[in-house]
Amino acid sequence: MLEKDPGRPWIHRLRIIELFDAQVNAGFQIFIGRRMMYRALDSNLLHPSSYSSTPGKTCQEASLHKVLMMDMMRLCKMVGGIFDCDATGCFDRMIPAFIPSHTRRLGLPKSVSCFVAQLMWKCKLFVKTKSGVTKESIRSKIGNVLFGIGQGNGGGPAMWIAHLIVIFSVLQTLVTGMVLSNPSMEKVETAGVGYVDDVTLGRSIVPQNNPVKEAAEAIRETGQTWEEELYTTGGKLELSKCFWVLFAWKWRGGRATMVTPIEAKQKVVIIQSESGVPVTIPQKAPIKPRKDWE
Repeated sequence: MLEKDPGRPWIHRLRIIELFDAQVNAGFQIFIGRRMMYRALDSNLLHPSSYSSTPGKTCQEASLHKVLMMDMMRLCKMVGGIFDCDATGCFDRMIPAFIPSHTRRLGLPKSVSCFVAQLMWKCKLFVKTKSGVTKESIRSKIGNVLFGIGQGNGGGPAMWIAHLIVIFSVLQTLVTGMVLSNPSMEKVETAGVGYVDDVTLGRSIVPQNNPVKEAAEAIRETGQTWEEELYTTGGKLELSKCFWVLFAWKWRGGRATMVTPIEAKQKVVIIQSESGVPVTIPQKAPIKPRKDWE
């Protein structure tokens, strides 16, 4: 276990690292992390909003995507906003039964996907410390299935991508993302940008009567939909790390200025699917740098 907060070994802030057999993990890296991902890329099966563990895509491009989303809303005086969210233990909460379907969709051979499924079902988990390895172990059983594909799995990042692009695709069928257009009125829709479990969702609207209220409701709908999708597939949003940014405008003398959080007086409340508890998501001002948000 690795401390997420160095010097503060709280039991709920430890990251479990799973040590797989070296040859098995090498196979995961070759067949899933490399061959499957390159085939999916060549076949145009990946979602454009997904960046991590993808050949030819970098974290710098993901950051640029996010910056351009907000710049376009500001320059074009669009109404809408973004919902920034973080998942709790994405690799540790994935449902193993979903992995074969998602990876085969990207071209992974049936023999490999079945091997992964059987391994996750039959493998025994031991605890290793500096004093040695425990004699006792745990494993999945009927009625008590262990979730997760393991931090340290060589194919884990690619498995998460196969999982994430399905969530992004479903999201775009349920809610409209951020719709951008050029001077020729050619339109393109983006759901946002995702880098591993850090996701920024974009939303734009055509306001009717109350732009501020309508934009806040649209952002809430997008955030709630993502939370429900993530929970349905085994995940969970870390709502304490989520925030939203509103883009709305007030006009005076032909000049537009952004509506501040104090002026907006809006709340975005997300209902936790696991507990049913409503959580108010903090609003951040778009005029402040990211460093001041934390």
